[in-house]
Amino acid sequence: MYSEFSVWLLLVAVGFAVLAAWNIIDVYVKKKKDINLHEGEEEWPLPDLGRTLIVYYSLGGKTRRLAQEIASITGGKLYEILPEREIKKAPFVYFSSRKYLNGGGYPPIVADLPDPNYYDTIFVGSPVWWGKAAWPLAAYLEKTDFQGKKVIPFCTVRSDYGSFFEDFEKKAKNAKILEGEYFYNHSRKYDYVVRNKIRLWLNILEE
Repeated sequence: MYSEFSVWLLLVAVGFAVLAAWNIIDVYVKKKKDINLHEGEEEWPLPDLGRTLIVYYSLGGKTRRLAQEIASITGGKLYEILPEREIKKAPFVYFSSRKYLNGGGYPPIVADLPDPNYYDTIFVGSPVWWGKAAWPLAAYLEKTDFQGKKVIPFCTVRSDYGSFFEDFEKKAKNAKILEGEYFYNHSRKYDYVVRNKIRLWLNILEE
């Protein structure tokens, strides 16, 4: 006979398995919808963004590729946010970084930050960790005064962007924030979908 504790453990394990399966299905459905919406080849006209800077933090490379695509389309200059102590991609990194995501006390980032005053439009992005911006981006916002420049947030997500944009608006000092956009972590074969989504997004930006 199974003990009550064994039955409880079994039920917990089954519950976690069901939740994991549901999450996988949910992510698949969201990504498929995103692909269907942005797989056309229409060339959207682009607004005049002036001198453009793309600031980003990337851990695994997906946000870097997105930033590079934005730079390719806009002709902007890239700046990568770098922690002074490298964050190595590993399963535990998201758990160890969670303590920083509620604000303040961030580990230091490389201090050679670009001067916003030189640019007309500044894109700023990172992956979403636990429903929030990765802490290196939050640390960058803490150190930056945008001096009234147009600032456009973006992020990469596995499933949902959480409070990324809401938090960004609160933390971006003296920024004229335009509508941001989120991008799923599609495989490389869907790079054309990402390009189309970027062009559509830029086309409908409103000052």
